[in-house]
Amino acid sequence: MKRALAGGLVFIALIGVAGLAECSVEGEWGTDIVLDLGPTSTWPDDVTIETAIEIDYILEYWTFGSSTELENGKWMSQELTAEGPLATIDISSTISFDPQDGVLDSWQVDWDLGLSGVRFEFDATFEPGDIELDITASATAGDIALDVTVGLGDADEPGCDLGFQSFVVEVYFPLCCATVSGTLDFDCEGFNYAEFCVDEITIGSLPWLVLDACVKFEEQTKSFTISPEIDLGVVGCDFDLYYHLDPDGDIIEPGHGPLNIEGIIFDGIEIVCDVGGVQFTGITYLGDSPPGILSDTDYWEAYQISTTDDGCCGPFNFEVTVYFAKNGPRLFDVAFFDAALEIELSSSLTVDMALGLDVENTAMGECTLGFEVTF
Repeated sequence: MKRALAGGLVFIALIGVAGLAECSVEGEWGTDIVLDLGPTSTWPDDVTIETAIEIDYILEYWTFGSSTELENGKWMSQELTAEGPLATIDISSTISFDPQDGVLDSWQVDWDLGLSGVRFEFDATFEPGDIELDITASATAGDIALDVTVGLGDADEPGCDLGFQSFVVEVYFPLCCATVSGTLDFDCEGFNYAEFCVDEITIGSLPWLVLDACVKFEEQTKSFTISPEIDLGVVGCDFDLYYHLDPDGDIIEPGHGPLNIEGIIFDGIEIVCDVGGVQFTGITYLGDSPPGILSDTDYWEAYQISTTDDGCCGPFNFEVTVYFAKNGPRLFDVAFFDAALEIELSSSLTVDMALGLDVENTAMGECTLGFEVTF
């Protein structure tokens, strides 16, 4: 009852504010029905209905927003936002609630103020048992840029206070033909380090090689590092290469040891091209953190066909992807099929479907049916 009353009061307040001036309402309502079709699934435990509702009230220069997430009829999360100017101050505020426990998750408020050529930013976060505040001042004078950040409070050590935590000064200034960035860092125990860096040092005879150099002063040590990066430019045809340098010996001891580039490591290769109105993507990747259509998967190779076209009822998108395991007993090591279809029935209604087939474990994956309404 209390939750319903609170929600009603918020809604009435927003409507009341909207009635004072011209306003508009925009939003989205989307629902997905996710069916787990695996061999161990049971009805209706493995059926999930996910709903997201986002509403923005636009009132002159201000926007008030509400974001609600539901799962199987349960109110999972609620977020209220406000953003707009107040005189010369730009303000944004976000309040997040945990409806299941009926508690406040966090309240974050940002202020952005320009004053006499200096930009001030205040970022405050209020959480149960803790308060954090970051204050940043930045200014530019000619070729010199200066940023100062003060951190108060610590979420890892709740205490409902604003104890001093950090003080960071960043400066950027030209030196000869380079731009130097300097950082001075303090915390509540005192001096941490001072560091000066020069980025993107180029070598005329090696245009594919770029070096970053830094010297760092700490209380008892001094270190100098050179970090190499490469850019081999455009690869022929529709192929793209994933690669990185293998540097070794850049820091043998703090401040000692030359840079030794042992070689160029090629992590993978990708091809993307259009064939008869259909986009074909193929990627093989053996390094860490796979990119593209392999991201967030455990597979090393994938092929996909996808398109965006005009159907009978409106634009539609579809994609079919097949993934391959590194070692498997099946032909070509096929491990997983994934298919998705999206049809725009009107300017405000879109229907989508998705289906996964786990060949590696001989099981159906998840099947998703959903729609999204915009207004």
